[in-house]
Parts: sequence; structure tokens; C-alpha cells
Amino acid sequence: MAPITMKRIFSFIWILLVFATLTQAKEIRLSYELSLSHPENHIFGVNVMIRNNSQKFLELTMPAWTPGTYELQDHARNMFQFTALNEKGDTLSTSRMDFDTWKITASGSKNITITYKVLGLYPDAAACYLGADRAYVNGAAVFMYVEGRKNLPATLKVVHLPDDWQIATGLTSLPEPNQFAAKNYDELIDSPLLMGKLKWFSFKVAGIPHYLAIWNLADSNMPVKRVLHNFQNFVRQVYQMFGELDYTKYVFLIQLYDNFDGLEHRNSCTLSYYPDKFNDPASYDDFTWVGFHEYFHNFNVKRIRPNILGPFNYKRPAYTKRLWICEGLTDYFPDILFQRDGFWTKKRLYRQLSEELTLFQTLPARKWMSLESSSIQFWHLSDNKLNLEISYYNKGELVGWMLDLELLHRTNGEHNLADVMRYLYRKYYKHGVGFSEKLGIQRDVEAVAGSSFQSFFDNYVRGTTDIPYSKFLGFAGLKLVAREDTMPYTGIQTFKSKSISRVYDTKRELKNSQDSIKNVIMGSPAWQAGVSKGDVILAVDNQTVTDGNWVAIIRKKSIGSTAAFLLRRGTRVLTKKVPLIKSPFKKYGVLEDPTATPAQIRLRNLWLNGKKVHLK
Repeated sequence: MAPITMKRIFSFIWILLVFATLTQAKEIRLSYELSLSHPENHIFGVNVMIRNNSQKFLELTMPAWTPGTYELQDHARNMFQFTALNEKGDTLSTSRMDFDTWKITASGSKNITITYKVLGLYPDAAACYLGADRAYVNGAAVFMYVEGRKNLPATLKVVHLPDDWQIATGLTSLPEPNQFAAKNYDELIDSPLLMGKLKWFSFKVAGIPHYLAIWNLADSNMPVKRVLHNFQNFVRQVYQMFGELDYTKYVFLIQLYDNFDGLEHRNSCTLSYYPDKFNDPASYDDFTWVGFHEYFHNFNVKRIRPNILGPFNYKRPAYTKRLWICEGLTDYFPDILFQRDGFWTKKRLYRQLSEELTLFQTLPARKWMSLESSSIQFWHLSDNKLNLEISYYNKGELVGWMLDLELLHRTNGEHNLADVMRYLYRKYYKHGVGFSEKLGIQRDVEAVAGSSFQSFFDNYVRGTTDIPYSKFLGFAGLKLVAREDTMPYTGIQTFKSKSISRVYDTKRELKNSQDSIKNVIMGSPAWQAGVSKGDVILAVDNQTVTDGNWVAIIRKKSIGSTAAFLLRRGTRVLTKKVPLIKSPFKKYGVLEDPTATPAQIRLRNLWLNGKKVHLK
């Protein structure tokens, strides 16, 4: 009996193996073709080739959003002329199921080619662009996916590429020219392409090549050697923090034109900056800081992530309470690592904290919106963000500072926030999962610290309790100083800054004139006088306003007086008289306390200098 049973078992196993082989051989295969044949019209042509199809119906969907942006972009609004052909060239029946999804009646067709066009007008990080000068492709804005097949590998071929253009991307190159491979759909759209006359530069960290592919370098004043040096240093800082670089190459895709943005990807990032601003120290600082921010996302978000952020549902928002971890902590680490590298001085680091703190204290919504709530709110921003919301970038960065100092204090310098990040990396990413959306990272912080952080998270993450800055800074022998703002207060905000842009995330809105009012603080004199967001300041007290000089006009006036603002609101011109009062807000500074104890100074040095980990 036993021999017969074993024979049957082996026969059954053989049948399973044959079936698996046949199934694999007939598995659906996907390939994409991207045509650049109509740059003058800014129109991409896209072919999606499906081979070995066995389904009666197929559904293809264009993503509604781009990972990393946390806002709905409805990319299908820019696609048109969707058609499907079988292997004989016959047109198959198609129907639009909803805004993002098309259904194809395959009718037994094994090989199907789907064609459609995409309008590419904007080279912003989360969009796409095709012109005579260059092409930029954010995959989520261009490539549809086959429902139920996002896990399959795919190839991409770029056709009608001008002879003097190159392609920069994080995708794996195939032997054939202008062809690439992706492990799955997520990797395909997480690997943007920059195409044009590019200048290439490179450096290595831990033996791994890192490339800078730059468009429009010749028309810029970018100091390439300095940028390479700084970028290499901050990659090295992150390598020293985590102990490894878990990729085989990394590409910085840089466009130099009148725009400032960036977006992270798994082994690349996109950066845009003004070509003529690099000689200004503050501007260079901004560009480099954003480059570091996007690179740090390579670990925090692309590898360390809440479990809801991958695999993605591209049709609807991925609501999470944890964006303060994804973005706020990714704001904090460039700050502290810049100082450790020497790119920033201690004084510059303290100034960064002071600016973020000062900004946060001016936001009315800090009294009612928590960090967790702001993470969810971001998907549906209000029409008056600076009054009705806080930013998880801004407060998340502040909480990162305080959490780092609290960890050092509780563990007598044994552990810090970098230890928590390494713990998250090993516990979750190394096991192929994200951390719990429900629990967040509180339990992980407690595991590293060996004590409860319930009140910390209840107060400053889930709640709206005022942060006792002096308490946390005091652990490291730092003190918070506040000074009165002597400038007469109106409540009008028109300025642009890195900090304000984190709260004000609509980039095209930031391109407005500095005389265009971005916000009027709730309850302020200008608010009560009827000045509105969107008004344009034409004059103050009969003095013409240009390039933000209204601030200088107000500065010369005295508290208790009134300023007459001549405003343009749509097609109307109107005057609003605004009382000038003493500012209800203070400007804060962080300084080293000259009376700090040796224990406090020791903790401060540990915080500033960090600690290295074993490098592979």
C-alpha cells in the first residue's frame, strides 16, 4: 500500500508542477510604450500591450493621486482617445466605468493593445510635461494599470526620443536602447523619467553610485562641485545613521526653471529650482535642504511607513494619521544632520527651531487641530489653511525636536530619535511590512526608551496641549527667549518662506506677487477691517506698493495709528482702514544657557553630535 500511495503523491506533485509551469508561461505580460512624437502639442502617446490575456473583461485605471503628494490630482482629466485593439487590429468595445477606469470587452482576444494620449503641460513633480526643450514623466500621471495585475512585472520603451536627448530614471535599464524594466506597477510609477539634454554628475557612497541628472545647467549659476559635495555628505550622513543603503543606484532628477518643488521616490527624487538663485546663500540653503528632505524620504516613507501607505489604492485617498511622522520627522532630521555635517552652524540650527516655533505660535488652529487630525485634513485642504489648519510639517518637526530631547533625557543619553528610526527600519521594513496605522510609533518609542510615552503622545500628537518648549530645551542646557515684535501689527501675511510654504502647499499660489495677500489672521485688525485673502495691495497711505514694500511703510508708523490700504479685489478697487496695534505674538529665539550644568551640556553635545552605527 505504501509504495502505491507514494507513487500517487509523486504523480500529484508532478502534475502540480506542470500546471504551475504552464500557468506561469501563460501569465499575462505587460509592456508600455511611451511616444514623444508630438512635443509641439505637449501630447504623450501611450501604448499598453497585454499579452497572453485569458480574461473576458479587462479594466484599466489611471491613478487619482501620486504617492508622496497626499492630495487628489485626478490624472485622468488629462488623458483622451482611449481605444483597444486585438491581435488582428480589430477595435474592441470599451466603456468608461467611472472617472478613472475604462472597461474593455476582450471577446477571447489573447493579445491586446490599448492606446491613449496624455496632455503634459506642467513639469511639476507630481505632473507631466512634454515640449521641444524636454520631457518629464511622473508615472502616476501617464501610465494606467490593469486592475488586479499591479503585482506583475512590466517593461517600458520610449520611442521618438530626439537623438541628442538622454533619459534619467531610477528604473533598471534593459540592453535595448531606451528600454527599462519594473518589478511591478508600483515601481513603474515610482520611477519618474527626465528626458532632454542633460548634464550628468556622480559620486559614490558605500560603493553605490548616485547620479545628478540636470536639465538647463548651462543657463544657471548652480555651483555643481559644491552641490555634489553637499549631496554626497548628506547621503553619507544617512548611511552612517542606518548602517546601509538598500538600493543599487540613486538618481537626483533636477530641473532648473522658475519653480521650487521636490518629490521623493524609492531610488530617485525630483527637484526643481530657480536657475539664477544659487548665488544667494538663503536660496542655496533652501535648495540643499529640500534635496536632503527628499533623499531622507528614501528611508522614512519609502521604507519606514505606516501600513496604509503601500501597497497603494490609487483610486481614493490613503487617509492616515501618521503624516507627521512621514513628513514632520523628515523635516527634523535634515536640520540636525546638517549641523552634524558642518553645513549648518549650531547658531543656524537654533535659528531653524526658532523660526518653526515662532510660525506655529501664530496659527489659530493650533488650539483645536491635533497633529493626527492635520494628517487627515491635508487631503481636503480648506480655503483658508493658515487660519483653519496647522501643518504636520511644521508641528511634526517641532515634535521631532522635543521627542529627541525627551528620549536623550530619559535614557541619560543612551538613546535618541535616530535609535527609534533604526528600530522601525529593522522591525518593519526588514520584514516587508509597515508600522500599525492604529498604534503609530508610540509603542516603538517606548520600546527604545524603556518607559511610557503615553502623556507625550496624548498631549502633543493626539491632543492640542501647548508644548512646554522651555522644559524640553532645558534638558540640553538651552533656553527659549521671547522678544516683543515692535512692528505695528495688522494680521496681513504676504511673505514667502520655506516655513510658510510647508503650511501653504499650493505651489502655484506661492508664485503670486508678494503684494498679493496670502492670509489675514483670524481676529486681527485687518480681519476686523474686512481685508481678505486674495486681495492685492496697491498702496498704503497713498504710497504705491511694489515687491512687498508695504511692510517698510507700516514699520515706519506708530502703534495706535491707522493705515489706509488701497486694495484690488477682483475687478473692484477699495480702501480699508486698518488700526495698527501691538503684536499679540512674540518672536522666539533658542540660545545656549550660560548657567547650564555639566550634565545638561553633556546631553546637548550628545544631541548635536549624535552617534554612529556599525557600517556594513
